[in-house]
Amino acid sequence: MANANVTAYAVKSDGTPDYTQVLGTAVTNALGRYTITGLSPSIPVILEVTPKSDGTTTMYDEATSSTVPVGASSTFKLTAAVVLDNSGSTSVQITPYTTMAQELAKTQAASSSSSIADIITAANTSVST
Repeated sequence: MANANVTAYAVKSDGTPDYTQVLGTAVTNALGRYTITGLSPSIPVILEVTPKSDGTTTMYDEATSSTVPVGASSTFKLTAAVVLDNSGSTSVQITPYTTMAQELAKTQAASSSSSIADIITAANTSVST
């Protein structure tokens, strides 16, 4: 998604975003790239990509090979749950697959005694293989 909001949230023990703890924000460029800096190293975060409220967000439609607008009132979002490395920054690709992995982590957190960081890592590995 181009010109979209990216927000990093703390992760609650149940695998859901803690919307009261915004850890960082960014806006994607024309290629959908972004970087969020200044994050604490080695912590789990949930990243959400959402359309901007001014209606300027677009995404590439592979079926039609064209760029399409994502309306300002759209509820469309993509998510990713990640454990940050030691750099304290992130530019993870956020896709439908990372959204599936985040949902898997949330489901597994409900019945696991493992740390949320371990659950997120396992869910991402599970979806990527």
